[in-house]
Formats: sequence, C-alpha cells, structure tokens
Amino acid sequence: MTIVTIKDVARAAGVSSATVSKVLTGNSPDYRVSKDTVERVRKAAEDLGYVPNVSAQNLRSKRSGLIGVVLNEFDSSGRSMHLKLDSQLDSIQTVHLTFDGALLSGLTEAARIHNSAFVVYPESTHPSEDVASRFLDGRVEGLILRTNPTTQHPLLSKLDPRRIKMMALWTQDVPPGVGFADIDHKGGAAQATEHLLSLGHTKIAFFGPGKDGPNAHFSLRHQGYLAALQKAGLAPDPELHTEDPQKIIQLHQAGRVTGVVGATDLQTIMLHGDLVQAGLKVPEDLSLVGFDNILGSEFIAGGLTTVHHPTQEMAAAAMNGVMALIRGETVSKCRTVVPTHMVIRKTTRAP
Repeated sequence: MTIVTIKDVARAAGVSSATVSKVLTGNSPDYRVSKDTVERVRKAAEDLGYVPNVSAQNLRSKRSGLIGVVLNEFDSSGRSMHLKLDSQLDSIQTVHLTFDGALLSGLTEAARIHNSAFVVYPESTHPSEDVASRFLDGRVEGLILRTNPTTQHPLLSKLDPRRIKMMALWTQDVPPGVGFADIDHKGGAAQATEHLLSLGHTKIAFFGPGKDGPNAHFSLRHQGYLAALQKAGLAPDPELHTEDPQKIIQLHQAGRVTGVVGATDLQTIMLHGDLVQAGLKVPEDLSLVGFDNILGSEFIAGGLTTVHHPTQEMAAAAMNGVMALIRGETVSKCRTVVPTHMVIRKTTRAP
C-alpha cells in the first residue's frame, strides 16, 4: 500500500506543502489561511486517506507524546493466604493481578481523554544498569511511578523533577517537585469505624498492622480508626489493636469487642476463617468491616462489608497529574487524595 504524503495532499489541493502542514496541525488561523483553502486541504487529505507522521511531528516539536509507567514489584506485606472460593489461586497474586489491571484501566482511559499514550517499563534490578538515564533520553515526557507502601520508589530520589515530570502512584510520601495520587486511607478507615458506630457498636477493635508499622497505608488506616473513635467521644484502647485472630476471639469472649475494622480485606477474611473455626457467627456474634473491596470479597460470609479502594480513579488522577505538570501546572495542584466509599453487605449489624 502506497503511503500518502503531505506532497500528495498539496498536489491534490493545489497548494504548497507548507500550507497543508499549517492546516493539518491546526495552525491555519495564525497564518491567515482562507476558509476555502482549509476546507479544500482537509477534503483532499480525507479523500487520499492521509495519516500524519507522528514521529516526524514529534521530532519537530521535540516532544514524544508518551508517558512512562513503572510498575514496581507488588508488596503483599508478607502474608500468604488462600481464598477457598471457586478458585484455588493464591489470593495475594490474584489481588496483584486485579490491582494492576485496575491501574492500567484507569491509566488507559485518562490517556485516551488526553489524546496521549503510555509505555510500561519493566523495573530492572541489574546492578550495572544506569536505570535513571533511560528515562531521560526523550522517549517519554513524564513518568508515573507505582510505589511500594513500605518503601519509597528509588527513582524518586535518582531522578531530578526539573528534568522530567513525575507522579508517584499509591503514596503521599514524595520529595519536593513530585506530584502524587493516592486514596484516602485514613478517611476510608474512619468511614468503616463510623459505620460500626452508627449501628450502635462502641467496642470496636482494629485488626492488622498499625500506625507505628512500616506500611504507610496501614498506618494511615489505623490513624483513621483512632480519629473516628475520638470524634465519637470514645477513648481508644490499645488492647483492641492486634494482628492475632485468637486475641480477637478472646476479647469477644470477654465481652470487650463486638465489631472489628480490618486493615485489609485479606486480613479480615483470614480473621473470618478463624472465627468460623471457633464457632462464632458473623455478624450475629461479631461484625466485620474490611478495606479494599477486593475481588471475591462479595462471597465472604454472604458478602463482606468493606471500604472500596478506588484504584482506577487513583490511576486516572496520576495520569491527569503528569499531563498537568507537563503543561506547567504547579506541583501543589498535582497532589491528589481520592476519596473512598463504603460497600455495605452482610457482615455488620447492631450488637
């Protein structure tokens, strides 16, 4: 198939190649090209099936039009559990796949709206490779870095935000000059706690790592739980924070716990399994609220009440942020915390 060039369009429209370029790049008003000429050029381009050479345009404008996305190794906080539903797949790997799938879906939709595209980079761990330099060769205009909640992404310290625009994804811990997009972990846990409070619970435990642990997400979620209790006039009891399912059972048997906020759905599901083995019923004996709304949570105990993790919206916010930074927007306006919302199912009731 013969490639149609600007010269072919110019010949068909009876104008110069420069005029065709001005019309098809949208610059005709700046150069006072007549309306009749604009229409004639566009019709000739359409009739001939002309497609602009994006590589040539990028070479002239010194812009690639591409955003780089780095998806680092997924952290599962070291827990290995299985959801014994319709599948025997490892639950953490399943969450990994669905999480990254939701991220890519959000990035794709936002890139489409911006008429842009992105390329996913594998994260190299080879000690001899200058990882930072490959992002500064002009192939991408900006970077979105998916972080690990326990450690800051190494590229955030290796790359200068004055040389390439960067958005950190799934964190709020960034160096100066870098934007971020995260979800409201603290607000989400507060919503979970307030849901139990609204049902009449006052003896509420937090199950999972807390505010003093290495995982920033769990720290914020524990802080949200504490803040909701304090807002309700309840003094938080350190004894009601644990990662041990057996302690939750003991606290319930002692009449000290009627509801539990889990740091994640996975941890809440693990707790549910121990409760069932101990002969306890959910929600008749103990109400449970998870966090993340992972795939499969709707099948736990008839449907796990949980906090929805807006992964797609977070990813879209990261894409919107990096595009805004490229346009010259200030970093402070490219730091977004996406709100969460409750998904009420079957694992909570009045005590």
